[in-house]
Amino acid sequence: MQLTFTRSQHDSWTVLTVTGEIDIATAGSLDEEIDGLLAGGTSQLVLDLSPVSFMDSTGLRSVITAQQQLESSGGSLAVVLGPGPVSRLFEVTGLRKTFRIGDSVADAVAS
Repeated sequence: MQLTFTRSQHDSWTVLTVTGEIDIATAGSLDEEIDGLLAGGTSQLVLDLSPVSFMDSTGLRSVITAQQQLESSGGSLAVVLGPGPVSRLFEVTGLRKTFRIGDSVADAVAS
């Protein structure tokens, strides 16, 4: 399944909503999308993963890399997780404690 991306703004945050399955076949397109946003000057990014139906370790790598890139340049990353397998993946790996996470964009940026 191919990923689709939707960009929007929430106050000073750029919101990237991702739809589909993030795995070894699609994580590269997520990396490219994030790299494009960062190259364009985005310093506050919300990854809305609530529409994502599946994510494996390559997807986690993409999210971790985005956080590292943003933090190294003084920026911030927030993540929106809906109920389901992606939320469970963040829970099982302990990454819920590492990221700004919310159930909605407003919740994620406020956390």
